[in-house]
Amino acid sequence: MDLKIRLNTAYKALETLSELLDKKVELTSEFYVIFRDASIQRFEYTFEVVWKVLKQFLWEIEKLECYSPKSCFRTAGQVGLLSPEETELAFKNGRCQECHLAHLQGGSGQADLP
Repeated sequence: MDLKIRLNTAYKALETLSELLDKKVELTSEFYVIFRDASIQRFEYTFEVVWKVLKQFLWEIEKLECYSPKSCFRTAGQVGLLSPEETELAFKNGRCQECHLAHLQGGSGQADLP
């Protein structure tokens, strides 16, 4: 896929995530579970699109290979695309995503938004 198209897709994914997270839903609302699940889903696909953009950018522009989200964010930090704080945040968000998925798959069906 063309890098510009993939980058545009990443921006759109981030916009949809931001749009949802700007909304407030009370924990007692009947829509909370739907809101929570939608937020998690949007985070998942945004994270996926962003790390794949990084992977493609690093290969096409920097001539560096990475094979996983962790290695792509680390490499992006090493070449100066991300600050140390942004790199650390990406790792934390990746771990949060894994924790939420494990928690949801564990059967309780409940997770808090970060």
